[in-house]
Amino acid sequence: MHPIKVKPGLCKNCYACIRSCEVKATSIKQGQASLLEEECLSCGQCLAVCPQHAREIREDLSVVSNLLRGATPVWVSLAPSAVLGPWSFAEWEQRLMQVGFKGVSLTSWGAVPTTRAYVETANNEGYTLTTACPAAVKLVCRHFPRLAHRLAPVASPMQNHAAWLRQKYRAKVVFIGPCPAKKEEAVKSSVVDVALTFAEGDKLFGHRQPENTAILHRTFSSHGLTHFPIAGGLETQVDVSVLSIDGLSELMAFLTRLQNDTVRPMGIIEISACRGSCLGGANAYRRELTIAERRALVRELKEDNSHGSGPLRSVYLPLGKRLALPNDEAINEVLKQLGKTDPTLEYNCGACGYHTCREKAAAVVQGRAELEMCLPYMRTKAESLANLILRSTPNAVVVVDRDLKVQEWNEAAERMFKLPALQVLKRPLTSTIPSVDFAIVLDNNTSLSSKKLEINRDLIVSVNITPVKGGELAMGVFTDITQMEEQAKALAKVRHETLEKAQEVINKQMSVAQEIASLLGETTAESKMLLVKLMKVVQGEM
Repeated sequence: MHPIKVKPGLCKNCYACIRSCEVKATSIKQGQASLLEEECLSCGQCLAVCPQHAREIREDLSVVSNLLRGATPVWVSLAPSAVLGPWSFAEWEQRLMQVGFKGVSLTSWGAVPTTRAYVETANNEGYTLTTACPAAVKLVCRHFPRLAHRLAPVASPMQNHAAWLRQKYRAKVVFIGPCPAKKEEAVKSSVVDVALTFAEGDKLFGHRQPENTAILHRTFSSHGLTHFPIAGGLETQVDVSVLSIDGLSELMAFLTRLQNDTVRPMGIIEISACRGSCLGGANAYRRELTIAERRALVRELKEDNSHGSGPLRSVYLPLGKRLALPNDEAINEVLKQLGKTDPTLEYNCGACGYHTCREKAAAVVQGRAELEMCLPYMRTKAESLANLILRSTPNAVVVVDRDLKVQEWNEAAERMFKLPALQVLKRPLTSTIPSVDFAIVLDNNTSLSSKKLEINRDLIVSVNITPVKGGELAMGVFTDITQMEEQAKALAKVRHETLEKAQEVINKQMSVAQEIASLLGETTAESKMLLVKLMKVVQGEM
């Protein structure tokens, strides 16, 4: 498992990780970052720049617990940069032994014989590259393979110290230091069982806090050389020239010149991926201090220079396979999609995290990046889409500032109000359409919905006004409802006339009914009289 993990779903497309990574070992897919583990140097500098804390270092405390439960004694190889931490060497030793370790020794003891091997190689070969930093070694092997033979034929101080501890105490070895890359080195090592960061080491102390974190614990100087974690610290221990190159950007630039034979160094070339060497590691103590302040604190110590020797080991990280670089045709096709059809349009702004537009285009071809990572491209795309919407909408869009001066007047506004944009833009709105509603929206920072306005005898509109840009602007969307209003008036007239006709019919029907009723009444009376007379006649005959 890789030493650095990305927490799913936390990435917010800021590309800070890509900007901070000189080898661009991050892939962006569907807006989420993931590590390219083969490319990643495990230096951990991306952790410090991620504002979402979407990355973390793998924790291996469970491995340590299993080691401590075994029958074999377990020793700690403690990185000398622990001198800047809140614990004295005695406190480290006491607390670690309380949790089950058999002893603690500074990794510096492994650095002494390693340094002697550096000197010997430099004298024999003219110059040599150090192997203490696994991230720097991996950088050389993968990105500057022609210089791989210049790496000193000796393993890192961590591995040499671990081999010495194994031989002397027949123990298993746990390394504790500031560097996540040491975890990857430990996995590939046969002498280091596991590597922890200082943060993991602190957890072994439980919840106990140091009594005085301001005190620099000088006990370290009597247990091992403390100059080794300092960039250029080798100078005090060797009689050959030492050139210290720390920080990936400076290191890559130097290795490029070295591979191109434009520089001819002599002696020991101390290479470190982190700025400030181990004092600037991703999990180093006192990161709130500048590198210069950290160096000054360590250099105050008077060191005991009597150190023993241990067995030397020669171990290299595998070269691995790098992604093939895409051809120019494929890169140019991506640049064309980004609208960069001319070198002058390659702004190389770095917003995407890559140094140049061509580097980013190559990453797109390799499937490591997305077109949408380009800020100018997305801005142009958004502006084009916004302009397309403004041009296509049948509604008039009018935008004014706090001074009620027109800032936007789209084509529909030109047609609706019969005024070209050139005559309206940057001029007061009052000279064209009523501005009182815009003023109310800007003053109160509230929206106005579906208000009907009669602009003139021939134009009636419905307007929605909304504040934008925090109330600095107000946008009005006007819908022409003149025809709707005319249809409404016509419909109202038809309804009125229909009601009148209906009432007229009702009145006529009532009149007819009354006349019929009158006639029926008269006829009924006459019939009654005739029937009565008839009845009397009939009765008289009887």
